[in-house]
Amino acid sequence: MTFEFDKALGQKLLQKAIYAGDLELVETLFI
Repeated sequence: MTFEFDKALGQKLLQKAIYAGDLELVETLFI
């Protein structure tokens, strides 16, 4: 697993959280 893969996966998870309107989850993971 590479850093690039991890970064891409993180972006997908972030987008899913945003689309779901789960801003609390976004704050927990990225702040």
